[in-house]
Order: sequence, then structure tokens, then C-alpha cells
Amino acid sequence: MKKFLLSLVALFLMAGTTHAQAVANEVAGNYTGKLAISLTSKDDLQFGEETYNVILTADGNNTVTFALNNFGFSGMNLGDIVLPNIPVQKQTNGSILFGENAIKNFSFLDGAIVATAKINETSSIIKGDSLIADVDVIWKASEDMPIYVQFKGKKEATATGIQQAATKNAANTIYDLQGRRLQKAPNKGLFILNGKKVIR
Repeated sequence: MKKFLLSLVALFLMAGTTHAQAVANEVAGNYTGKLAISLTSKDDLQFGEETYNVILTADGNNTVTFALNNFGFSGMNLGDIVLPNIPVQKQTNGSILFGENAIKNFSFLDGAIVATAKINETSSIIKGDSLIADVDVIWKASEDMPIYVQFKGKKEATATGIQQAATKNAANTIYDLQGRRLQKAPNKGLFILNGKKVIR
């Protein structure tokens, strides 16, 4: 009887993990869209013409890594904002919400700009193939300065059978987060090797 109960508990735990992982896998992908940035308030957000990419990668049981490539403002390209281990949860209406996530420290322009960032879990959402992500960025200057950042984009369609076959046949292919093919893996950072995320 004890063995049966333990097996039953293990089965429920595995089912929960599989379901949670299914949510992370469902939202994983490349989202293309526009970025709005304001240094004054959330009400002043205005979307620019430039196209940005956000990559969501399934991490584990119920989490994703959020990567906003080429973040910048006022004509400056500061770099990538990569936020790991963000919980995702499917709601009864089918939308997917982000859960509480840790603040991550960033250093841009060789340390000239120090900032923190996290996903705002109260206002970020995925509905169907649409992502709205509010990224709470704080510029750590003489006094903390909030930078209001919002990404709105749509998930790119999955690869066709032909594209998947071509990818499968390309052994040891390495790409950066912008989708550019690399000759060799970088010593440090985040990159894609054979379709899987690698962090060094």
C-alpha cells in the first residue's frame, strides 16, 4: 500500500512538471516586434520604427529565459538584456502570465552604465502568438533612474519540415542571439548550439 501511495504521489508530481514544462515549451520561440522606451513615465511610451527580437527559451520545469537583443535608446546600442528563470503559468482563458522573477544586474558600455532589469509580472502577458512585455529597468546613476521599456511583438511561425530537415543535417551549427551564424562558440555568453541554448 505504501509503495502504491508513493507511486501515485510521484505520478502526480511528474504530471505537474510535464504540464508546466509544456507551458514553457509552448511560449518558447522568437518574437519580432517594436520597442517603446521612455525616461519620464509609462504614459509617455512611444514605439519606434526599428524592429527588435525577443527570444523566449524554455529553461526547466516552468521557467523561461527572456532575451531582448540589442537594447538601447537615444541612438545608443547598449547590449542584450537576458533574464533567466522567469516562471510562466497558463490561465483558464488561455493567456500566459509571467511570475515573480529576480532583479538582474547589467553593465553596459564597459561599465559606463550600470542598471538592473526584471520582467514586470503584473503587466506582461502572452495571448496566442502576441507578447507584451514590460521590462522594469533602473539606471543606477547618482540616483536611481527608471527607464520604462515595453516590447510588443508576435511569435514567428515554426520552421517547415524542409527547414527542420536542413537544420537537422547542419551538425554543430552555432548562432548568436541575433540569429547570425558563428564559426566557433564564444568563450563567454549565451549562444545557440544545434538548436539548444548554451550559457558559458
